[in-house]
Amino acid sequence: MKGFVVLAEMRTGSNHLEASLNAMDRVTCHGEAFNQAFVGYPDQDKVLGFDLARRRSDPAGMLEAIAAQPGLNGFRYFHDHDPAVFDLVMRDPAWRKVVLTRDLLDSFVSLEIARATGQWKLTRPKHRRTARITFDPARYDAYRREVEGFASRRRHALQESGQAAFDVAFEEIGDPIVIGGLARFLGTEPPARLGGRLVRQNPPDLREKVENFDAMIAATAARPAEPESEATRTAAVPSWRASAAVPLLHMPVRGGPEAAVTAWLEGFGPLEDAFDQRRLRQWSRHHPGHRRFAVLRHPVRRAHAVFASRVLGTGEGPFLKVRERLQRDWGLSLPKGAARGGWDAARQKAALLGYLGFVRENLLGQTSIRVEADWATQAAQIAGFAQVAPPDLVLREGELQKALPALASRVGAEARPFAGAVDDAPVPLADYYDDQVERAVHEVYRRDYVMFGFGPLA
Repeated sequence: MKGFVVLAEMRTGSNHLEASLNAMDRVTCHGEAFNQAFVGYPDQDKVLGFDLARRRSDPAGMLEAIAAQPGLNGFRYFHDHDPAVFDLVMRDPAWRKVVLTRDLLDSFVSLEIARATGQWKLTRPKHRRTARITFDPARYDAYRREVEGFASRRRHALQESGQAAFDVAFEEIGDPIVIGGLARFLGTEPPARLGGRLVRQNPPDLREKVENFDAMIAATAARPAEPESEATRTAAVPSWRASAAVPLLHMPVRGGPEAAVTAWLEGFGPLEDAFDQRRLRQWSRHHPGHRRFAVLRHPVRRAHAVFASRVLGTGEGPFLKVRERLQRDWGLSLPKGAARGGWDAARQKAALLGYLGFVRENLLGQTSIRVEADWATQAAQIAGFAQVAPPDLVLREGELQKALPALASRVGAEARPFAGAVDDAPVPLADYYDDQVERAVHEVYRRDYVMFGFGPLA
């Protein structure tokens, strides 16, 4: 191992994490060694004999100098640091990667306060400088694009090279268990003390920090989740179904009205499925003028349907273990087997809300259960399709009775009617849907609401 790099951003707690790293045996973090404006720290002229001019002309040389130091050495790297260093260090598995993240809005507000007060570190609470900032949506959007772009590059570089990073969230910097795991990841012992003398600069409540708090929430409430909140999905080509008789191919979004659309497509004759990319190309060549279509379902209806079929259902398979985990670890009260005695709208609503809490954590990668397509976001699934072939047409479930016959007519086929999906849940959605359910679903599937323009369920 040559050393380590902490991949972070300003105001993510990187100073605090660096202090814990420097407290580890024979570990040295050389600050922002590749900051474009200074070397290491703002009040420092050189790091390991490299001043700013020398480092700019020879970043690889400085990397080698860091790696050559006794013990284990590293540095912090942000999105706007020397870009030449990113490729050098990310391609080399001998540099251990530590990824530090923080909620985007929290880090942005903290950054604006630091700029307003000029205070970037705090060791004594009595020296705290306070300020309330005015949220600027344009500045936030620019910041968000920079951070998300760097996160995407970082993730892609790790995936491409097959490397694993040690992830630390802002909230975990003071957790001795997490920092102990980081020490073992780096091949050393945990520090006796975390964070040195640094203390948190700003109060945790955003309302205390922002003058136009309500305007900020209104401007950011519809933001999609950060890019690392859900893993990229594959195209799932084997699940695609096409008609052998008419040039139509259905790209099912799991959790949607898949069975009803399949039944409609089967009305034209036998289906072709179990595609791979070679068979898909053959079908496409043999069906000139074909249309590939996908169907979206309102997130509330989709969450209800998946919960009813996969969680309340009694079938065997992988979801049996998921049901067991939901009951054991998440405290869900579910009917036993096929028995429905005493099961009513109130109990189903409570169970659905508990399930949505699990899905939220699951999509954030905070559970040991893999993200199933049935509850992954529809946006992630559509994006996965595009890796092989994007759909020509993305329809909404509510428009299928008109849209599907029209689509058939467009490709010269009979305008067959669409029967629609049936709500076969123990308790129909209409019996317990309310604002609380809508808010809970929106919290989990905010990305779908924003990406596809969904509003509250009508």
